[in-house]
Amino acid sequence: MVMTIWDGIFPLGLGTNRFPIQDAEDEKGIEESADIVLAALDAGVDFIDVTHTYARGMALEAVKRALKRTSSRPGITLKTRLDLDKTADDVRRRADFVLNELETDRLKYFFAWSVFSLEELHQIMLPGGLYDGAVRLKDEGIVEHICCSTHARPEEIVKIIESGAFEGITISFSLITALRYGDVLRAAGENGVALAAMNPLGGGMVPKNPDFFHLPVWTKKRTLFRQHCGLLKPTRRYRLCFRVSRQRTSWMRISVL
Repeated sequence: MVMTIWDGIFPLGLGTNRFPIQDAEDEKGIEESADIVLAALDAGVDFIDVTHTYARGMALEAVKRALKRTSSRPGITLKTRLDLDKTADDVRRRADFVLNELETDRLKYFFAWSVFSLEELHQIMLPGGLYDGAVRLKDEGIVEHICCSTHARPEEIVKIIESGAFEGITISFSLITALRYGDVLRAAGENGVALAAMNPLGGGMVPKNPDFFHLPVWTKKRTLFRQHCGLLKPTRRYRLCFRVSRQRTSWMRISVL
């Protein structure tokens, strides 16, 4: 089986966009957010998704404060998107800013952030563009891995995976969207591309509707793998969870291991 960059890491990452920070003067909120980071690290989390606009522009500050109070060195993202940084030089300036904010000289992951379509991917891949900037950062040892996050349609995500441009991809994956992503999961497994799920609770829709989203029942029935996931066969890369009722069996959860 092909190994990926996220094999063996803690199964949960930490998002930072919804930290309880009101503004740049909110010291209480920033400190509470730093405490959240420390609690996550203590629990084993080793992936932190952060960028310069998150938590009203103060997520980087919260992460920096947390890192000063621990010896842990988690994988941290350096993210930018096409509407912010179009050229390789723009990407380098963005990297310099983020590194300065975090008071470090390297980060683990570069993310082409929020790729919405294949057309946008083509723009990112233009010579001298955003992707070239990421490659230069990797060549210089400033980042280790080049990844992306995407809200493209599943059939386009398959093509993004097959392009070979990214070692890891974050997709919007939850109970609400899961049935559409069989081909995406299969393509990732076949191409050795790591997957991570953002919005795993559907932007709050899942916990707000407990009567609809029942507690899971675990099963290993191969027919359910085939029917609901589109996978050719179950592998250790996937952990799936189903809700079984008299009316139907629904795909509940997937962890990409």
